[in-house]
Amino acid sequence: MLVLSQDKTEIINLDNSIEIIAMEKKPYTSLHFVRVFFTCGEFTDIGGYRTQERTMEVVQEIFYKYAEHTGNDKNFIFNYLKPKVYEMPEE
Repeated sequence: MLVLSQDKTEIINLDNSIEIIAMEKKPYTSLHFVRVFFTCGEFTDIGGYRTQERTMEVVQEIFYKYAEHTGNDKNFIFNYLKPKVYEMPEE
């Protein structure tokens, strides 16, 4: 699945990721971040939100969107053809 970063500057292929987490607030900013860790050992922040709760909601939204395209249900072909894209929300 592809994820378009909040600032629209990156497209992240989740097939190359190992973890997506809701980061606590960084010391130099008032935002909490969604961070993606990749199999190569690098990471990137793909969105920032005012509260930790919202950040965790966005991580869950990514999870549920990804889950739509995986699994072993009887509609596998239909699910395979669905767009596999998630756009990070502004707020």
